[in-house]
Amino acid sequence: MEAQITEIKGDLFKSPPNSVLIHSCNCKGVWGAGIALDFKKRYPKAFSVYRRWCRDTQPDQQLGNCILIEPDEEDTRKHWIACLLTSQDYGRKRDLKDEILQNTLRAMQQLTSKIEDLRSAGKEIGKLFACKINSGKFGVPWIDTQEVLQQVQGLVLTVVEVETEDLKESRSGDDQQLAEKTKRS
Repeated sequence: MEAQITEIKGDLFKSPPNSVLIHSCNCKGVWGAGIALDFKKRYPKAFSVYRRWCRDTQPDQQLGNCILIEPDEEDTRKHWIACLLTSQDYGRKRDLKDEILQNTLRAMQQLTSKIEDLRSAGKEIGKLFACKINSGKFGVPWIDTQEVLQQVQGLVLTVVEVETEDLKESRSGDDQQLAEKTKRS
């Protein structure tokens, strides 16, 4: 079955219970900016699982993996969190675009396989929702990631165009830096 990707506008974090919320992550155990920071604030236990996994897993075994974190029992939203390990580092040290895309494909294939196995074992896992993976702080054009996702057999994914307060603030900081750079030129 060919991948089915639908795009909507809305709030990723208001997805139905048992949904899988997917985002791309670095392998350093840091959710410090962009939508990752929103995930950290909303799902602190998931962040702890992710950070521990990054700390305990050998660096050469991290990229291209997916950490699928079960919902926190105390959280009424009951969201599964999927961390696609697409770049070893972040910021200026982030991986090159082609490496990020290759790791995205591997991680998403792993995610779909894990979900299939868990559903077969009777786990209640809803639909898959994601932000525009890699297009924020990793700087990969969404269209490039979308092309890679089309290669994942059987993927049914809703991509939510997100506009959160944290992203607005980080973007205004980027705009301010750009304005200052332009003034100096």
